[in-house]
Amino acid sequence: MSTSLLYHGFGLIGYTYVKTAYEGGEVIFTIAHKRDKLHCPACGSRDLVLRGCSPRRFRLVPIGSKAIFLDLDVQRIACRRCDTVRKKTFSRPALKDLRYLAIDEIAVKKGLTYVTVALDLESGAVIFVGDGKGADALIPFWKRLRHSRVTVEAVALDRSPAYMSAVMKRLPNATIVFYHFHVVKLFNDKLSNLRRELYRETKDQRQKDVLKVTRWLLLKNPGNLDEEKAEKEHLDEALRMDEPLYTAYYLKEDLREVWNQPSKEKATKVLDEWFRKASSSSISILKTLSKMLSAYKSGILAHYDFPISTDLLKGTNDKIKTMKRQAYGFRDMEFFKLKIMGLHETKYALVG
Repeated sequence: MSTSLLYHGFGLIGYTYVKTAYEGGEVIFTIAHKRDKLHCPACGSRDLVLRGCSPRRFRLVPIGSKAIFLDLDVQRIACRRCDTVRKKTFSRPALKDLRYLAIDEIAVKKGLTYVTVALDLESGAVIFVGDGKGADALIPFWKRLRHSRVTVEAVALDRSPAYMSAVMKRLPNATIVFYHFHVVKLFNDKLSNLRRELYRETKDQRQKDVLKVTRWLLLKNPGNLDEEKAEKEHLDEALRMDEPLYTAYYLKEDLREVWNQPSKEKATKVLDEWFRKASSSSISILKTLSKMLSAYKSGILAHYDFPISTDLLKGTNDKIKTMKRQAYGFRDMEFFKLKIMGLHETKYALVG
């Protein structure tokens, strides 16, 4: 095995091949840092003092039926230029400047294994990866926050009651912000249920055909309807044929306007008017939705105090999924979590 194979076979950059061992049907490659490639992750300086190593074993993609492992003494360094002392690879981001936080879950194996990810919305760094989903996954993170004594001002969440309850308990002074994507998605789910109910109840075949065609058109923004495919005409026809669907669709569009107001005061009036219309309608789905969203009112309007969202975290989750696909999955969860922590500093992390 050569250094070039480390790069072409495993995507490892800046390391030297040391040896290969075969133990109990497993293959263990040992590699080492290239001294001339070491540099300070904070300032980039190569004027370093070596402060010992931390031995780590990583599990790689298997070759045939053979389990493959990688042994590396991760170098700890001190920088003479900026006085930074940290591990070269996979150091945990500091929390001292944390103000805005996003929390979400990601499926590692769909429906089976999850991790909970916390992101610093200002730096874009993943600052915590917890096992599982829900409040329990965040317990180690709350301990880190308590020790760092930071003041988190706002937290962007989806509608997870577990995360919301945990944040309210652990960060009572932080403002919870619900991004409009999650709120509108909740409405779209209810709108899809209404369309299915109407489809099942109607005996008119023409109406069934129209409702079937408009399945995805109901969920689109009006500005995204395809003129060449006459999508607006198809949608208008469906809405003319069914009054409950018409009411629900335009209440969905009215709800979007909550996030397009020039001030929080005007947004509050728009949202209150929306609650009035939805709760006074004869459509049970809208009544239920109005009651449900009223519990999230403060989080919806908090957008005007803290215009943050989980968009950046969603983008990070896409990167995590891509990384997982490129590696054909990770059997070593600790290694996978370290890879996630290193996403914001990929030029310093093991790649491949």
